[in-house]
Amino acid sequence: ENYELQEKCGKYEEELDLLEEENAELRDALAVCQRDLSQAKEEQLALFLEVNELRARVAERDREMNQLLIVNSDMMMKLADEGFASPRDSKPSLKPAAVVRGAGSTFGQ
Repeated sequence: ENYELQEKCGKYEEELDLLEEENAELRDALAVCQRDLSQAKEEQLALFLEVNELRARVAERDREMNQLLIVNSDMMMKLADEGFASPRDSKPSLKPAAVVRGAGSTFGQ
């Protein structure tokens, strides 16, 4: 009976050693995962800040473009008031541009 108890005790000690070893491996893996998670959170924060900065720049460009459109519209209205036709109102000329022959060209002579 004493021998059986010693044998059981030995088996339990072996199991305990294996469980402690597995526990240590799991703790190491947990530490790696926590480090990776922390790094990912830092990267996420950096990307979030970059996205916010880009959104602010886009909003600023939108404001600048809107301001330019307003100025352009005002200028077009002033030109129209002064008698100049709007580019939308006039049709482009279909006449080809004048061709100047031989003006300083020595090609083919």
